[in-house]
Amino acid sequence: MSAIKIITTGISGSGSKDFCFSYAQKRGKTKVYNTGNMIEELVQEPDSPKVPYENILNLNPQRLSDVRAQVFDFIQDNQEKNNQLYERVLIDTHAQFCWNNVYHNAYDWRFLNKILAEMFITII
Repeated sequence: MSAIKIITTGISGSGSKDFCFSYAQKRGKTKVYNTGNMIEELVQEPDSPKVPYENILNLNPQRLSDVRAQVFDFIQDNQEKNNQLYERVLIDTHAQFCWNNVYHNAYDWRFLNKILAEMFITII
């Protein structure tokens, strides 16, 4: 059996994270990956001051891209395990964001193409 993979997106403050966790509680056998939280955890380095969530986008763009890649690699690497344990997998990520008057993709199509989502949901 293969878990249904759903990509959810929404602008900051849209409630996509709350939607995903609420859905998971009601449906059971659902895994939620919140890419923002995962990135926040990965940018923290031992013996260094904590990077506040609101400052993550101020990181070196290459560092941020590398961490994003780690997050999506982790999700991809766990697909087989997720297929055995869950009926649904929700991957919550921004589609794009504007930072310092520049629009950025919050994902990379290379990763989304490997995940093979059956559904995309945008929270408005």
